Amino acid sequence: GVAQRDTMHKPVLYGRAYLHGRSQEEFAALNQSSSARHLADLDMIVWPFPSDPELPQLPELLDNERVIDYFPYANMPFARSAIVNVKISVMRYRPEQRCILRYEIEYRPQSNRYVLYAKAFADDNGAQVFDRIQRCYDSAEALGARIARPVGYSAAMRTVWQEELQGEPLATLMDLGRYEMPIAAIGHCLAKLHAADFPIHRTQTREQRLNDATKKSHKLGQMLPAVASQLSALISLAHIELAKLPPAPNAVIHGDVHFGQFLMTPDGALALFDFDEWTRGDPSQDLADLIVDSHVSTFTRDETKMNRVLPASVAGVLLASYRAHARWPINDETILWHARIQLINKAYRAAIQQEPYWREKVASLIAIATRGVDFGGSMPQEGSP
Repeated sequence: GVAQRDTMHKPVLYGRAYLHGRSQEEFAALNQSSSARHLADLDMIVWPFPSDPELPQLPELLDNERVIDYFPYANMPFARSAIVNVKISVMRYRPEQRCILRYEIEYRPQSNRYVLYAKAFADDNGAQVFDRIQRCYDSAEALGARIARPVGYSAAMRTVWQEELQGEPLATLMDLGRYEMPIAAIGHCLAKLHAADFPIHRTQTREQRLNDATKKSHKLGQMLPAVASQLSALISLAHIELAKLPPAPNAVIHGDVHFGQFLMTPDGALALFDFDEWTRGDPSQDLADLIVDSHVSTFTRDETKMNRVLPASVAGVLLASYRAHARWPINDETILWHARIQLINKAYRAAIQQEPYWREKVASLIAIATRGVDFGGSMPQEGSP
């Protein structure tokens, strides 16, 4: 039999607030078996994790005894009867959207260990994601990146299953100053990805991105009036600059690229993760998002330590590698435009999620957007501003 449940997550209560009494209507539409509760006085619906009303499969995926019925054994190295123990960890949870779980499975005959990941979706998008992972896995050499082996997709559980791919987080290498080789590998990989011919029909235009940023900047200005005038100026500038940019290629883009999506494997290969937001759009968006991430991921309240890894150095290596392998020219003005939009997005997310020191972070990101990101420079000495 399977050992006692050994999941690793803290009890957490999630909630969704409404206006004008709409929570009553939304609560009435929920499945009656849901553990969600209606707090009418607060115009709010709450639920204890993992009883997410939009992810009803989570309780089973987090139950050692029940989840083993859904493992994709056809592509695994052991049978159901060989399992001795399953340890479950919650890696990432986006309420009402998706959840990533890690399964450390011990199986006979010699207490072998196998690690399996599951990504559970609130909709049927997982089928497309699995197909995308499979295509990338089959063409990984052409992309210049390793892909964790896809193991299966369960339509009943709306879940993608994928093997573990071990490696060192890119952020660790960057913090040690060993960033040139992995960043160059990312530039190469993105150039190949953008030239790939995958069956993706969803699009993300520059205009759509600007409209979304305009809405976010308005809300952000209400939350933090001190940056409202700067945000308004940034949006006005973005509208003016957009009309001057050259037409965007219709490329396959990652759509949510950041340094956390990459690992370096023990043999020195680049590994790529996350296939959920892939779309067709402007390839400069992916490049700008990575350059912005080098500002965001190293943020601390002490601004003199904010750029321990100088974003300009990262940008220089990334763009040089990308341009050496890209199918089309990429100009700095387009990257700068996308970077400003992404800095607004990141500032908005920091505020909405109430990240530590979010006010300081928002002010810093808006300041970077106002002056513009740099594409060249050298690594500063430790402790320098």
